[in-house]
Amino acid sequence: MAIDPGTEALLAAAAHWRDRCMLGEGSVFSEERLWTREHLGEMNRYFVENLDTGTGTFLEKFQAQLAPASPGAKRLAAEMLWLLLLFPNNISRDTKVNQIAVVWEWSGEPFPREHPMVKAPLARGVGSGGMAFNNLRWAELAFLVVLMRDWRRRERQEQEQLLADGWRFAGWLDGIPGAQNRQFRHMLLHLLFPETFERISSGTHKRWVDHAFAVELQAPGVDVPVGTDLVTRDRRLLLIRRALEGKHPGQQVDFYLSPWWEMWHPQQEADGDGPDEAPVQVPPVVEPPEDEPPYAAPAWGEIVAAVARQGIRIDERTLRRYHLALGTRGFVVLAGVSGTGKTWLAEAYARAVGARHLVVPVAPNWTTNEDLLGYVNPLDGQYHDTPFSRFLRAAAAGYLAASERERAPRPFHLVLDEMNLARVEYYFARFLSAMELRARDGTAAIELAPDDEVLLPPNLLFIGTVNVDETTHGFADKVYDRAQLVELEASREAMEAHLAGAGHGPALLEVWDAVREVAPFAFRVADEVAKYVATGQAASASPDELLDEQLLQKVLPKIRGTDLRVGAALERLEALADGRYPLTHARVRRMLDSFRQHGFASYF
Repeated sequence: MAIDPGTEALLAAAAHWRDRCMLGEGSVFSEERLWTREHLGEMNRYFVENLDTGTGTFLEKFQAQLAPASPGAKRLAAEMLWLLLLFPNNISRDTKVNQIAVVWEWSGEPFPREHPMVKAPLARGVGSGGMAFNNLRWAELAFLVVLMRDWRRRERQEQEQLLADGWRFAGWLDGIPGAQNRQFRHMLLHLLFPETFERISSGTHKRWVDHAFAVELQAPGVDVPVGTDLVTRDRRLLLIRRALEGKHPGQQVDFYLSPWWEMWHPQQEADGDGPDEAPVQVPPVVEPPEDEPPYAAPAWGEIVAAVARQGIRIDERTLRRYHLALGTRGFVVLAGVSGTGKTWLAEAYARAVGARHLVVPVAPNWTTNEDLLGYVNPLDGQYHDTPFSRFLRAAAAGYLAASERERAPRPFHLVLDEMNLARVEYYFARFLSAMELRARDGTAAIELAPDDEVLLPPNLLFIGTVNVDETTHGFADKVYDRAQLVELEASREAMEAHLAGAGHGPALLEVWDAVREVAPFAFRVADEVAKYVATGQAASASPDELLDEQLLQKVLPKIRGTDLRVGAALERLEALADGRYPLTHARVRRMLDSFRQHGFASYF
């Protein structure tokens, strides 16, 4: 059975929360409406979008974050903490109650300690959350806020359908950003569907159980799901448990109890404490060769000339701002519309100053430091590096070697490309804190794993490129506090100079003038258009035909929204395209009609 005997009150409390707070908008402890869109919006604004990675305890930072929130939002925060603490059995009841009460009383009301949802439900827990759950409580809480905001956007009928089918609910849950790395994902599934999902909150433990008992799925006639996604693994665990229950009738099959525990959990030597205590095998660090020439920083004029030779279009003052910002802080955010040359500048400058550099594309699903830095494989105790962590080790080795030889260290430039595709406060948290120490003391250290600490040396500089649009995340103030912001712009003068000499240049500049307020484009788009036109002319197409096709394919898809300026831009384009660019004109007419009728324009 997946239900652990003695947890009936806890599971009843989870059902109480489901009915009153998920399906309703009520409260666990009172008759007021707490789990509302409005209160969840406050939690998102004051907590999720304002994460504090500085010093202090979780509750100290949480109180400061929620200081501007309404009393109702603070009581909702307490009930969210109650939900997070239902599952863990490695936290005492008194600790759970005291933490929930502290948060509740920030609202100015006394906490109802004698409420039936307090005593029995928090008495024992279901399974261990481990050290990670305690240390990353903020991340689990942020995940709960995000999933509940998505839930509130669903119609009541869809909510009931999801809660009627555990597998469908799990599919929805895994679509919430960050679900793959959150323990609460596993906890919530067991709390709501205890007969279907195991009382295991560790994705690693589920993987070990699956591997150890995979032979149970080889019986004839068993339709075995195949895949590595979380839902597939949960389906496999359910089949494994049912197979074991069939072989051992009357015996409780609980993977955390004997004899099942010993069959899957990796064991150390006789006096060991389990896999979490295994020594980490750290990769060797390759030091720079002895004959590497000493590094000498080039003069400013040499840098300007070297960047110019690489063809990048940037004015000298903006280049100087970037140069000084890197030297001042060691962390620069390069912002601007897509195609202005942010990554190109970071690479061109690194080459100009003789720095080693690495471009790391940020993925939208990054939610933890491990996505950036790597992880320890608990099966073999080895640390699995990423290109980022290998570069970090190389920078530290270069700095130490140069210091030993009494030389200036060669700079290392680490470029996080499109760094705000994921939340910087999630995956870059260790560095945000370490940078403060480095700014004060000259160096700092980053712990990759137990017994594996890497220096964050002064020769390692960070550059983040960001596009600011609806597909990206905003930055918390703490990121701006630790970085220098340099914005790259494609001015009209720069675009005119970039298009000079191209036959289609004046016409494309007219289009740029028409759309720049709502859908600005920059040098990359201009270069693609130039290449398309040149290639098309070789196929006997006219320049106007080719530019018409490029406006349709490259410019119009970016024009969308409800802003009144969108309608004005479309009207300018309509007049510009009339009688000259038929494909563009037809599409603009459709978009403009939609904007006038519905107040919204979109290419599709």
